[in-house]
Amino acid sequence: MHANASPNAERGLQEIRFTRNAQAAHFFVLALVFFCVGIALYCLSLDLWKTQEPLLKQSWYGLFTLPFIALAVWAGVHLAKHAYMIFSPVGIEIFPFFYPSKNMQVLYWQEVEDVVITPDGKMLEVTLLSEGENKVFIETAPLRPKSRELFGKTIDGIRAQREETKSRMGQSKPSLPA
Repeated sequence: MHANASPNAERGLQEIRFTRNAQAAHFFVLALVFFCVGIALYCLSLDLWKTQEPLLKQSWYGLFTLPFIALAVWAGVHLAKHAYMIFSPVGIEIFPFFYPSKNMQVLYWQEVEDVVITPDGKMLEVTLLSEGENKVFIETAPLRPKSRELFGKTIDGIRAQREETKSRMGQSKPSLPA
């Protein structure tokens, strides 16, 4: 998770990035499992105790797992490094798992009515301004538990800032000329 502040933002929400750290951990564990399988395949080709014939004739069979290890490590690093969701002065930018640069979605603050975390904390519910009841649900599972705490504080801060802006706008309405 990275919290980046844009230098030109004076007050309020600047930019907060949340990454898929929880999902990245799964890929690192998967890479470790592939590594262990590779070591096990290599060990099956050795005759360590000189008691029986090795189960595998070739010791290089363990190398078959290398592409899978590389792919899992690459996916883990990619998920830990790149953004899942960005809260910026423009709106909420959501990056999907597959092809994030092509399929990203931006929910502009002008079209967002309310932002709420569900009571179980597993989803972000974004209510959009429209004639009907349109909602967008964003899963918080890709975030680590510590990131979810910051995520909750971010949502509370956004809601407080929006309420403050609404109250200021309501109080400072210009009077119509007579």
